[in-house]
Amino acid sequence: ALVKAGQYTKAESELERLEEANRAGKTMEWEFNEWLHGKEGKPGANSAPYQAWSAGTFLFAAECVSRKSVPYF
Repeated sequence: ALVKAGQYTKAESELERLEEANRAGKTMEWEFNEWLHGKEGKPGANSAPYQAWSAGTFLFAAECVSRKSVPYF
């Protein structure tokens, strides 16, 4: 949404935060957990790891920030 709105600096900043959150798994790095705590940005207690949709959406967001455009939407 930030890329679509032309807020590229903010989009880059938020992507970095999302990267940190995805890297910090409960038991190992890059678990791409099902959900993250809204304030702490850490995987939730009952969050399932290794979610393909979470990893795929992160990659899509990274591509949007890189291109400074949102393909398909």
